Amino acid sequence: MAEHQGPRRRAACQIVVGGQNVTAKLNPYLISVQVIDTFEGGMDKCNLELDDRNAELQIPPDGVGIAVLLGWAGEGPRLFGQRAHLTEEELATELKFGGPGMRLVFMGFVTSVESGFTRRGGGRRLWIEAEAVNTKGPGKQIQSQSYGEGKEDDSQPEQTPTSGGGAEGGAGKIPLIKVMMDMAGKAGMTAKLSPQMMKITRDFWHVNESPHHFGQRMAKELGGMFKVSNNTMILVGAHEKVNVDGVDMPVVDAVWGVNLIGWRIKPFSGRTQYSESASKYFDLNNATHEILKTAVSAAGRPFGKANAVAHLINSVPGYDVADQSNAGTASDSETSRGTGWALINGEPQCKAGALLHIIDARPGVDGIYLMTEVEHNYTRGVGYQTRCNVRDPMPDYSTKYPDYPREEKTEPKPPTLVPAAPETPATDQEIHSGITFPEDKPAETPAAPAEPPPSDGNQVDA
Repeated sequence: MAEHQGPRRRAACQIVVGGQNVTAKLNPYLISVQVIDTFEGGMDKCNLELDDRNAELQIPPDGVGIAVLLGWAGEGPRLFGQRAHLTEEELATELKFGGPGMRLVFMGFVTSVESGFTRRGGGRRLWIEAEAVNTKGPGKQIQSQSYGEGKEDDSQPEQTPTSGGGAEGGAGKIPLIKVMMDMAGKAGMTAKLSPQMMKITRDFWHVNESPHHFGQRMAKELGGMFKVSNNTMILVGAHEKVNVDGVDMPVVDAVWGVNLIGWRIKPFSGRTQYSESASKYFDLNNATHEILKTAVSAAGRPFGKANAVAHLINSVPGYDVADQSNAGTASDSETSRGTGWALINGEPQCKAGALLHIIDARPGVDGIYLMTEVEHNYTRGVGYQTRCNVRDPMPDYSTKYPDYPREEKTEPKPPTLVPAAPETPATDQEIHSGITFPEDKPAETPAAPAEPPPSDGNQVDA
């Protein structure tokens, strides 16, 4: 549970450029810092706004390294009794009053610098933009190559395990990590995959794209999340909730009345929901196109009423690839069940891929959500806030986080507010919403008005 925010007295920011700590020099000029940590298909970014009223700030060199650390350096002194419930480990890692207590939230390269001026608009300004990816490097260069030789009969699933190539992966199986490491190595990078993605293998891979695009395509096909950070290509499964080393991602509490500032969350959204995912693949033996369908988990659909089938636009090479593509489509449908954002007091532990536990917002909204994009905003005279884009929790949270109660995923039976006539069957719309709409029922003949009671002569008109 998030503790009281009172001890967080002063937001602090530390900036390192080219390996040198320039915080003391920039503090008199620093207006705002924005850091975006994302798994939503883009790249991590950082934007600095500086007061350049005297045109005396030095413009940083193009491509120089930059790192940003954020935190609450004013942690203390605490009021009496506020330290009693903290463990020794929490006290040891607590951000000290006036001390360094920062956490790294961004590391990348300066990509552009912009100068501006408007009269009555604050004078000269200097904006520095940085990205976690070297956009001028070979990571965006197209590579064209193939891996593996395929198999004679690709119309049936592979019977041998596919956990990583070699003897365990079956004859001719090429693991995804081998392909990504080779592509990343040619671009001067490296690659890391989560335990689930390390199991992905295929008989044949064809690449005609840049390493950046290949990683994003694999994330979409396999139901994962991809980014490039610190010169490393990272691919993790959306359901795993672990980092590339297999370590559980942190859970950050967002508590009403403590550190939760605002939210806009849709507990369920029907647009992304499907009952099945389908992929068309070509059967070489029979020279025909076949369609493989996979059911989407009912827990990922609002009320379990989705009946549409998600079809891929293009055909895939074989049965195994079709099966993997269906799993990715199903994962995307399930994780997109509910979406929204939450705004909390600045929290440097928030990062894309971590979990946000919303508490006491309201029933139906409370729960653990996956953070797909985190935006840290530090502003002079305002403070430090964190905005998190979230998706709906996954069904396996009840086992991984036993303290978080999960309702049983059974078919709900909503009450009928207006009972239907026995001879008129309820429509699908009525069953889904629990409300009987007047336009779906025959018009009823209004009853005749009752006869007024006889007057005894003493009745007074209203």
